[in-house]
Amino acid sequence: MTGSKQGLSRTRVSLSCIKYADHQIQNIHKKVIDKLHSLINHMYNPKECPVKDVRTKDVRTMVFSIGFYSGGSSIIGHLLTAHPNIVMADEARLNSFVDINNRYDELFNYLLQIDSSRYQDWKLAFDTNKIKHDARSPSRIKRYMHVPNQYQGHFHKLQVIGNKNRRKDVSILANTDLLKDLRSQLEDNKISLKFIFAVRNLYDTIATIYIKYRVKEKREHRAKLSSINDIIEAMEIVCSDNQKILKQIDSNDVLICKNEDLIANPKLQITRLCDFLKVSASADYINACASCVFNKPTNERLELDWSGEHKQKINSLIKKYDFLYGYDYS
Repeated sequence: MTGSKQGLSRTRVSLSCIKYADHQIQNIHKKVIDKLHSLINHMYNPKECPVKDVRTKDVRTMVFSIGFYSGGSSIIGHLLTAHPNIVMADEARLNSFVDINNRYDELFNYLLQIDSSRYQDWKLAFDTNKIKHDARSPSRIKRYMHVPNQYQGHFHKLQVIGNKNRRKDVSILANTDLLKDLRSQLEDNKISLKFIFAVRNLYDTIATIYIKYRVKEKREHRAKLSSINDIIEAMEIVCSDNQKILKQIDSNDVLICKNEDLIANPKLQITRLCDFLKVSASADYINACASCVFNKPTNERLELDWSGEHKQKINSLIKKYDFLYGYDYS
């Protein structure tokens, strides 16, 4: 009996040791991951990018993806950066670039850093089982859309480089001299500047933002953009800034890509995007990208009860801006 108790005691001690060792390993693992994230985030500073980079010597087109919150520009950026001849950085901070001489070659190198960092950030999370390997579950971390077996995080021959712009960066392009200065530098170096304008039904965009912030408010006790009126007012500013940009560029240098069209026929729209950027698209690339697009629109607008006042304000915006033509609540 005594032997049994001693054996049981030794078993408990062994289990305790195993649990302790496992706890220590998890702590070390977390510190390593945190350190890697710190190194990746450190790369986001454009001041540390080299001035010259032979990787960009074949670039002939620069492209910005603009649009609305939750309007589909992120999806377009992730699909394009999977192309062997395109790098499309995800929300590089143009406000940082404005402070470092506004040189286009520095911007190119900065965009390369950001694109690589975003991919490594996603891969680290995937390799450590923080996210599932599901193309339809965007994750950066949570928003990075992985296109299987393509060129995200690297490229074959870089011919097109660009950025999926944040809301703040759209405002910078609309309300500062950055666009004019950048276009002048690019033209001097025979590089074209193009824009992809991602558009979605304004009702769905507003509904998505409202639902997103309503969930955040419950979880984090925040009330930013918590009312539909707040969001409509914000969208008025966004529409105005996008319109300012469109007025500064030739219509041939802008491609309007409706989110609904991308979902309805992804292969056609991906081909259309590549044609616009003058790069060839293999069937393998087009099929891989198409596999990542949702099968049908989410139609968040149907989840909310809209007041007459809300509909009147939104319909007025739709009528005011040509790029929203054809959208309504139905």
